[in-house]
Amino acid sequence: MAIKYKIFPISILTLVIGLCSSSCKKYPDNPPYFQEIDSLRLPPNRKVLIIGVDGFASAATQAIAPAKLTGILQKSKYAWDEISDRPSNSATVWKTLTSAVQSSTHGITDSSFAPAQNDDEHQVIKRYPSIFNLLLSSTKPELTTGFIGRWNKIPELLIPEVDAPLVLNTDQLVKDSLIARLKSVKTADVTLVQFSDPVEAGIQGGFDASAAPYKAAIEKLAGNLDEIINTLKARPGYNKSEEWLVIITGTNGGVNNSYGNGTVPERTVPVIYYNERFKPLEFSAQGINLNVTLTGSSGNVVRARINDPSNLSMGTGSSGARTVQFKMLSSTKSQYPVLISNSSENLNYANGWSVYTTNSGYWQLIIGNRKYETAAWDVLDGNWHTCTFVLYDSVDAGGTKKRWIKRFTDGKRIPDTQNRDISSFNLVNTLPLTLGFANFTSSGNTGALPVNFQDIVFYNTALTDAEVTAANCAVGMNAFPQKDKMIGFWPCNDGFQSQFSNLVNPVQPFVLSGNFAWANLGKIHCSMPNPTAKPGTIQTQFQLPDVARQVFYWLGVTVPSSWGIGGTKWLDAYETEFYKQ
Repeated sequence: MAIKYKIFPISILTLVIGLCSSSCKKYPDNPPYFQEIDSLRLPPNRKVLIIGVDGFASAATQAIAPAKLTGILQKSKYAWDEISDRPSNSATVWKTLTSAVQSSTHGITDSSFAPAQNDDEHQVIKRYPSIFNLLLSSTKPELTTGFIGRWNKIPELLIPEVDAPLVLNTDQLVKDSLIARLKSVKTADVTLVQFSDPVEAGIQGGFDASAAPYKAAIEKLAGNLDEIINTLKARPGYNKSEEWLVIITGTNGGVNNSYGNGTVPERTVPVIYYNERFKPLEFSAQGINLNVTLTGSSGNVVRARINDPSNLSMGTGSSGARTVQFKMLSSTKSQYPVLISNSSENLNYANGWSVYTTNSGYWQLIIGNRKYETAAWDVLDGNWHTCTFVLYDSVDAGGTKKRWIKRFTDGKRIPDTQNRDISSFNLVNTLPLTLGFANFTSSGNTGALPVNFQDIVFYNTALTDAEVTAANCAVGMNAFPQKDKMIGFWPCNDGFQSQFSNLVNPVQPFVLSGNFAWANLGKIHCSMPNPTAKPGTIQTQFQLPDVARQVFYWLGVTVPSSWGIGGTKWLDAYETEFYKQ
């Protein structure tokens, strides 16, 4: 998405700000929520400066390592691998930053800022207010706010309640205007700032440390940040009558000359929490494998579904090459629980297909009118295993077409002695494609295993035996064979959303339901990088909504559950560094 800019004439802007200071602010969408503030006794003036940087690519910035940025880290809590959002386009990530909910909740994917709608005319569209709107409904509605940045739609559509919006067309003007505000005696309690030079430089020459435009943009950004912090320190009340928390976060990264999609470099960004009294500490997600355990049955089920899996159909008749591969982790042996299903709600022969297990620990397959239950290798031993089935075609000398099936565990072909001819089977079914409990009612079905999934892949081609083996330990989508034949790829390691995102077809995720929770799994598959924690760091995964949680904590604003925001408050664990009686 191209960022659009707009300049407000200063004279008109001053008039607008003047009018809004008395009449535009005091109308929250929700009724005020009054509650005792957090236990922390605050100094007279706590203030927050949030700086969002578009195109702040983590790997390239670490390689450039500008001295003025590394100097800031000496008094910061920081991470190089904060996750912004997926997709990572400007509209999505700025909505996530300003609302503190992820895209899987707010549904914003383009600069219209309109949430996705289906064909139901009675659908209730839920809209998520900004953190500035929430402040108006908080225990401290008197707090003042401000915005200085490049993209006019941020104050117009995302944070219209902000007190003093100022939109300019260069980062230099943004920095100069912020410096001017910080030099004034009275400045806003919460100010949001946007810098965009890095994303423009990345588009021009690549998001890479070796690209001269990008390197120059990052070094200029570091100089701007250093000047901003030095201006704060020069305030008469700095660390006396007022205390500042400066949060610097990327909104998105980039890869090659582009940004805005779901790849790791595009959604991995630095985040820095600065205060003069902070002791330096790096956080890192290295070694973390965040996942959701699917479990339960009936009314207590955690599962994931694609309601319209039509393009993932296995087809019918004597032709149609397909491959389905997934990694699974479970340590529970049970008779007939279903892992994945696109079949009718019983465990008898029917259109479609289902993967299930036995109490011997084998994974089995019903496809069309046949069960494949050949004894194989135990996959319910508490370790990750890769399961694959392939549908492939053949034509005999007489021109007769046949369709066959073969299965693999951990890249090794299962020696199946059953009839593998499935030419006559109808595998088309319009039921949801389900991970976990599928409401099966067959005799002996024991509900669902506690099971985790990763790297679920659908191909519209038949992988060879060698390709199946090669895919077993492939790290990341780009390393998989026949990538151009993928029709779905779900890593299942989003770590923060209410879905397993599809990197091939973003509009077709597995949507999670039930009381699910993302948790770090101790077990690592051969395809999972960084099996150990980064030395000298605190192991955790930061995400963009965490920013709002730290802002509210710093300001002593209670966050009621009715706000429904995401993120995690963690800064209070370090109060002894900055809080003084």
